Amino acid sequence: LFRSTSAQDLANRRALRGLLAQVPPRAKIVATENLVPQVSNRPDAYTLRFSVYDAEYLLFQLPIGGDEQRNALPVVQNGTFGVIDVREPFVLARRGAPTARNAQILQRMR
Repeated sequence: LFRSTSAQDLANRRALRGLLAQVPPRAKIVATENLVPQVSNRPDAYTLRFSVYDAEYLLFQLPIGGDEQRNALPVVQNGTFGVIDVREPFVLARRGAPTARNAQILQRMR
């Protein structure tokens, strides 16, 4: 069954492109399962379902749950990663970035 592209689908694609434009092409990135295909052309792209690994960037979609939440929540809570941009429904964080925006996202991650 073919489903047409909605206005929300187009908005989500624009938001994701805007976030991915901020990630250097060779940077190590970890993403939620549904977003890994969007970054899989990079040399080091990991799935958040297993771990954060040595990723420099963290990309996820809200709401987040399960193993992905279990792996992402601690590194946002403890400040290992700082949220650098939010483009609904996606969040981009970078290892070592300022954490001023973390609290706002943590409320939505729980």
